[in-house]
Amino acid sequence: MSSLQILGSMPDASLFNFPPANPPAPLPPAHVPASILRPFNIPDNLYVSALDARVPLTIAAVYAVSANLLNQYN
Repeated sequence: MSSLQILGSMPDASLFNFPPANPPAPLPPAHVPASILRPFNIPDNLYVSALDARVPLTIAAVYAVSANLLNQYN
């Protein structure tokens, strides 16, 4: 009866570089005429800058500070 062998090794360290050296550019949203389903188009520069990692981190930090202050007030 043969025994099960599992061989493991650590992945190459270059896989864990953050931020990536050459990140792909985000695809801008398609520009379509205004309708009830899509009342406005998002400008390309606003869309790309909203994808920056600082945006959700800032929102999370503001939420944490405001929740903490409101809990202390309560």
